[in-house]
Amino acid sequence: RGGIGFGLRRFGTDYLGQDLSAENTFSVADGFSLYKDMSSTVAFGYALNLFNLRYGTSISGLEPGSANSFGVDLSARVTLHNRTAFGFLAQNINNPTIGDVDVTDLPRRLVGGVSYSPYPGVITNFDMESVLGERARMHGGVDFGLNDYLNLRFGIMTEPNVWSGGFGLNWKGVRLDYGFSTGAGPLQESHQVGLSVTPATFSSGDGEE
Repeated sequence: RGGIGFGLRRFGTDYLGQDLSAENTFSVADGFSLYKDMSSTVAFGYALNLFNLRYGTSISGLEPGSANSFGVDLSARVTLHNRTAFGFLAQNINNPTIGDVDVTDLPRRLVGGVSYSPYPGVITNFDMESVLGERARMHGGVDFGLNDYLNLRFGIMTEPNVWSGGFGLNWKGVRLDYGFSTGAGPLQESHQVGLSVTPATFSSGDGEE
């Protein structure tokens, strides 16, 4: 069985109420199982991302306009004994650039991590992230499944130090995820919202995956 997800991310910079720039990313993702038995699973996924960069009006009234680009992500996950999972993510494997005159390389990122479930409904995570040309980052977090419909999440990141939290709502194959993270340095806090749908649940008529 597979699932389809849609995402929207926005990062903006403003000064004295004036928008200086806005970066928007629209994503469509798909994931499916390659192998599954009673206690182990091998899954694969990919995402297609549309990047949009827009600059605000200059002091002289010049409209810089906007630019678009396209990126591809790949991921895989191996679950053992329904308790331990290993995964990796490669972002922007097609090496996309954005801009016509001032061309900018979009960041290429590799992430590898492990998760462990000590108790039913509780998942701990740790991963390392490497962005080309930057120092490696470490992430840690925990996901509490309060029931079949609600998950609470908390995490921390280094380089820079950021705290995060969020929740996930699941109802009959439709999942809504929300995340919040503190700002680093002069940056403000950020919000992320995701929506995913499992098509197989519509044909079966129930919410079991």
